[in-house]
Amino acid sequence: MDQAQRSSCAGVVLVVDDEPLNIELLEGLLEVDGHDVLTATDGPTALDICRARIPDVVLLDVMMPGIDGIETCRLMRQDPRLAATPILVVSAAAGRESRMRAIAAGADDFVAKPIDGGEMRLRVRNAVRYHQQHVQMLAARNAAAEAEAMRDALVHMAVHDLRSPLSSLLANLELLQITQATLDEEQLDMLVDARLAATRIHRMVDTVLDVNRLESGDVPLVIVEQRLDAMIETVVQVLSGLLGSRRMERVVAPLRLACDAPMLERVLTNLIANAAQATRPEGVLRVTAAEQVGEVVIEIHDDGPGVPPEQRDRIFDKYVQGEGRSVRRAAGSGLGLAFCRLATVAHGGRISMHDSPLGGCCVRLILPLRTPLPTTARAHESDRADAAER
Repeated sequence: MDQAQRSSCAGVVLVVDDEPLNIELLEGLLEVDGHDVLTATDGPTALDICRARIPDVVLLDVMMPGIDGIETCRLMRQDPRLAATPILVVSAAAGRESRMRAIAAGADDFVAKPIDGGEMRLRVRNAVRYHQQHVQMLAARNAAAEAEAMRDALVHMAVHDLRSPLSSLLANLELLQITQATLDEEQLDMLVDARLAATRIHRMVDTVLDVNRLESGDVPLVIVEQRLDAMIETVVQVLSGLLGSRRMERVVAPLRLACDAPMLERVLTNLIANAAQATRPEGVLRVTAAEQVGEVVIEIHDDGPGVPPEQRDRIFDKYVQGEGRSVRRAAGSGLGLAFCRLATVAHGGRISMHDSPLGGCCVRLILPLRTPLPTTARAHESDRADAAER
């Protein structure tokens, strides 16, 4: 093994053995490969060393006075910081029972004495590489989580600061629209455009806040029975301006669904609006809803460009915008579909994206006919029942 290979797989190795000659043998063997070798002659000392400096690999002899290697291995595995550290048990007792005891205690490998030097070096090298890759992956994951948490905190702060001035802006625009007699046609068009833009920004701000609350479980559902076909019809009417000349096909069974109506209505509005923006100006959208084994399956189809299969697993994550629908979502926050997923999960449902027979995408929403009632929903129903009795 050349110098470059030695440095690339060198790590911290803890050798635990009560025999000085065995320690000297392993120390000399491993230092050839550039490992930093720590040594201990008993279990308690080994545990103290691990608390001070987590090794990449532990070579642990079984036969030691006091706490033997098996018990030391078990104690190491109880420390969460050592949960992923490879432990190689070294023993002259190579029988099946000895191996089983070591594995049951949490050992990753078993090496029989007398030790083969070349084999031991390879085992240690592989174990070091595994542990270092695990540590790097964990560090990258933690860094990504911290970055996302910081981004969420900044976004949350920003939208909170935006909410009040946006509300004032909308109120002033509404007041101007009421006094439109003093405006000419061009000014009135500009006022309408400004009000629509401000309303859209206000909704985006609300979505950011709602996503944050849904993630933290701070949005209690108020569950009541709703006519699903009536809800879909309401959403289609609200979006009639966006639909334009696109043909809307509806095949919706007359189902009654227990849900938080305002939240589910927002989900359907987001999904149908997305589908409309993806559909050709003279194209077709299709919304279907049917009962299947105690669940409601809602599908929203479009004939647009679709989303590549490799992007579909992440399309419902925060801040993800599918390349295949750049036209559809270019001006979005990347949170609309994240809200849909979180709201669906809050109802005990699931959401996914598939190919549509229309040529574009199909978003499938599966909800239980009766959503499990959270405390606030049960209280709401109880209040209604009490009122009915009175």
